[in-house]
Amino acid sequence: MKTLNLFILTFFLTLSFNLSAQVAVTTDGSDPDGSAMLDVKSTDKGFLPPRMTEAERDDISSPAAGLVIFNTSNSSLDFFNGVKWISVDENGVTAQNLAPVASGVNYSGTMISGETLTGSYSYTDYENDTEGTSTFKWYRADDAAGTNQLEIGGATANTYDLVAADEEKYIAFEVTPVATSGTSPGTAVMSAYGGPVTAPVFICGTTLVDSRDGKSYPTVQYGTQCWMTENLAYLPTVVGPGTGSYTVAYNYVNGYDGTNVTTAKATQNYSDYGVLYNWTAAGAACPDGWSLPTNNEWDELFTYLSDDGSNNCDDVYGNISKSLAAASTLWIDWPYNTCATGYDAVNTNNASGFTVLPGGERNFGGSFGSGGGEAKFWSSSPTTVDYANLRQMTYNTAGPSNANLRRDNGYSVRCVIDLAE
Repeated sequence: MKTLNLFILTFFLTLSFNLSAQVAVTTDGSDPDGSAMLDVKSTDKGFLPPRMTEAERDDISSPAAGLVIFNTSNSSLDFFNGVKWISVDENGVTAQNLAPVASGVNYSGTMISGETLTGSYSYTDYENDTEGTSTFKWYRADDAAGTNQLEIGGATANTYDLVAADEEKYIAFEVTPVATSGTSPGTAVMSAYGGPVTAPVFICGTTLVDSRDGKSYPTVQYGTQCWMTENLAYLPTVVGPGTGSYTVAYNYVNGYDGTNVTTAKATQNYSDYGVLYNWTAAGAACPDGWSLPTNNEWDELFTYLSDDGSNNCDDVYGNISKSLAAASTLWIDWPYNTCATGYDAVNTNNASGFTVLPGGERNFGGSFGSGGGEAKFWSSSPTTVDYANLRQMTYNTAGPSNANLRRDNGYSVRCVIDLAE
C-alpha cells in the first residue's frame, strides 16, 4: 500500500513539472531551445495554424495580441498586433485598414422647444485617414430608454432646432464616422437620450413671435394677465366682405375685396389694423398657448386698469378708453369731450400701453365700415346660436362697452395668457 501511494505521489510531481516546463515537439528527440516555451522541429512536416476566412477571422471576439491564423480568403498568414490584423503573403506585409471611430458622442443645448442642440464627438482613425463627410441623425423617443424611438426626418446636420413635436420627448444624436480614404464608414454611435423637452416659458413684456408666420407682437402684463398690444394679424386665407358665415371660419382685411393673401398683406389697413375675423375664425386664430379672451378676462383687464386711478380720465372710474387707445392720428378727431378716445389722441392716449387702434368691422350686410372710428374685439363667450359678446371702443366715448352681435360679422382679435394658471 505504501509503495502504491509513493508511485501516485511521484506521478503527480512529475506531471506538475512537465506541465510547467518548456515543451518540445521534435522528430529528433532534442530539447527545446532555451528561449522557447514551445519548440517545434521537423524536416518533413510544417506548423499548421487554424484556417478560416477573413470574415470568420474578424468575428473572433477580443483576439489576443500575437494570435495567428491562416486567412483562406487572401491566402495569407495573419497575426493580430493588439490593435489590428497584419497579413503576410507573397506580396509582402499588409496591415488591415481599420474603419474610423466616433467616440464621446454627445450633444449640448437647452431642452426647450425653439432652442438649438449641437452634437459633438471625437473622430479617430488608426491609420490617420482624415475625416470625410461624416453623417448625422437625430432621434426622439418617449423616455430615456429610447421607447418608441423615431428618426427625425430631415435632421441630418450636427445641429438640431427643437420643435413643438419634441415637447415631452427625449432626444438622441447619432454619428456615423466617414474617412476620406481607407476602410469607411465606421460604426454608427448614438448618444444617450436626454430630456424631456419642455415648452418655452414666455416672459410677458418680451416680444411674442408667432411661429406660424414669423410675425412679432409686443406684450404687456396687467395683474396676472399677459396681453398682446397689437391686433392679431394671422392671415392663412382671406375673402372679401361679400362672403360670410356663422359657422365657417372667414378672415378679412378692412378695405380688401379679394382672396389673395399676399395682396391683402400688402395693404395699409393690414399693416395698421391687422385682420378682421368672424367669430368662428377668431376662436382658432390665436397662437399656441394664447387664447381669445372670455368676457371675464376682458372685465378683469378693465377693472385692473380702472382700479389704478391713473388710467381714469377726469378721475371718473371706468373712463379708461384714452388709456387703452393708441396715441395715433388713425383715430377720428373728436374735440367735444376731453375724455373721448378721439380727443387730442396723439398727445393724451395710451397711458396703459394697450395700444388700441380703430380697425373697424366687416358687417353682415357684406361691406366694411367704421375704420378710424371704432375698435371692436371678440370675446370667446357666446350668447345664442348666432350671436356672441365683444368689447368695443369708439372715437367719441370715454369708456369701453359690451355688445352682443352676430357671429358672421368680422372684428379684431387680441390674445391673452392667464399667468395665474
